[in-house]
Amino acid sequence: MHIKSEPVSITKLHEITGFAREVVTKKLREAGVPFEKKSRGHMFDKTMALAVLYNNPNAVTEDDAKKRKAIAEAEKAEIAVSKLKGELVSADEMRKAAAELIKTMFQRIVRVEPSVISGRCVGLDAVGIETEIRNAMQTVFDEVRTNLASFMEVDEEENGEISSEDQQD
Repeated sequence: MHIKSEPVSITKLHEITGFAREVVTKKLREAGVPFEKKSRGHMFDKTMALAVLYNNPNAVTEDDAKKRKAIAEAEKAEIAVSKLKGELVSADEMRKAAAELIKTMFQRIVRVEPSVISGRCVGLDAVGIETEIRNAMQTVFDEVRTNLASFMEVDEEENGEISSEDQQD
């Protein structure tokens, strides 16, 4: 970003660069370098004028800087509005929700379903047992698809994190 430096005249720029006054005037005019009218003539920002005169591609004019700032502020405002609308979720919130989903799925699949399935498998052959297990797992995943919110309730502790005990479950 460009920071204003001392004002200089065409004559001073001619002395610094060795370029003819006409060349200095033409390049500054073509580049649209802003100036202030003073009693001594047109006064240009030294840093900006030298950047233009030496064809510095990294030179940032004051207008460019203002445009970039306006664009950045607009993007920042869009992000804030999206957060307020609930369209954006922080990565931390997503990690917590994913951990809660995994915990709930683990509880259901490893701790609850086997006791439910085992009673229905008494007397079945291997194919029958496999069918019971497959149907039970299908039911769990159908519930996740149709009622995801119930699997994603995050019980936050005081520090806002899921305990390591909860993550191991």
